[in-house]
Amino acid sequence: MSCFCKNVLTLPSINVSAALTMSASAQAALALSEQLSLGIPGLPGPLFAFTLPTINVSAMASVVAAAQLRAQAMARLGVDLNARLGLTALARLTATLNARLSLMANLNFGPWLQLAALNAACLSLTAAFNAALSASASASFALNLSVFPLNWGGIHLQLLSVMANLSAQLGVALSADFAASLSAMATAVANLNLSLPSLNLACSLSAGFSAIAQLGASLGINPLQIGFPAVRAMVAANFSAMVSLAARLGINLAVGLPNLLSFPGLVASVQASLTARLQAALALNVSAIASLNITASASLGIALAVSALAINMSAALGISVAASVPCPICDARAIMAAVSAVA
Repeated sequence: MSCFCKNVLTLPSINVSAALTMSASAQAALALSEQLSLGIPGLPGPLFAFTLPTINVSAMASVVAAAQLRAQAMARLGVDLNARLGLTALARLTATLNARLSLMANLNFGPWLQLAALNAACLSLTAAFNAALSASASASFALNLSVFPLNWGGIHLQLLSVMANLSAQLGVALSADFAASLSAMATAVANLNLSLPSLNLACSLSAGFSAIAQLGASLGINPLQIGFPAVRAMVAANFSAMVSLAARLGINLAVGLPNLLSFPGLVASVQASLTARLQAALALNVSAIASLNITASASLGIALAVSALAINMSAALGISVAASVPCPICDARAIMAAVSAVA
């Protein structure tokens, strides 16, 4: 199948009637995970001198958005947005998802989002506590860091780190040629004049389906098949295991956040992870991307939202999308014809 057509798209029971109430310990775990992702207050800097390159944050954000779109399209949708066929596939996917948004407008993902956030915090804290218990400054763990502490470079370091990851995903080095290809792709996407009836709805649905997909991937199950209560029980087991590890460190989440600087092993492991990410960011060829001028178009933002929604729906619902190959039973051609007629 090449898109989400009316003949094959079925939505299982996603809505959860009962609201999910977080305990004090669960709320503390979420807060602690967020605090670690921001960097422990008072955390010592890296053991080497560094100077972050000067970048235009707004321009860099557009570069990152273009690179992210290209990486998503190639790895998950099977299309190359540097080619005409890839751009056509993106337009078709946008049109077919447009026609489906109203069918999903009333889905309630709230409890799924809460459960996914708690499970992610449990896994992150479990890894951090295990590293701290090893009392090794060289310990590495999968701590999901969305931003870096301001005294380590703030959002500049965040954007550079994301760009390093995208470069690795695409398997290309940051160079003038890569920069030029991104610029050309962004211009071509802007010329598509993509539209969505509600960008906010698309982003909200994407977050909801992503939560279900993340739970499935981390727990090794199909969340919609086994049902919300069973998934909640599995997350509760992860939470209990994490709380036991915290107790071994002397951390009692039931009484709130501890003074993290009192735990040298935890400080050492977080510092080691941040240092590694800093070194990767500093190794980037910043001059190649600093000179790149990509205008943040409405179509670029819509294309990112569409690709993310398509990928997350595919993962959550088990739908295989090959966006570059038209589906013989799909209504995509009729939808595209109607869109063209209106245009």
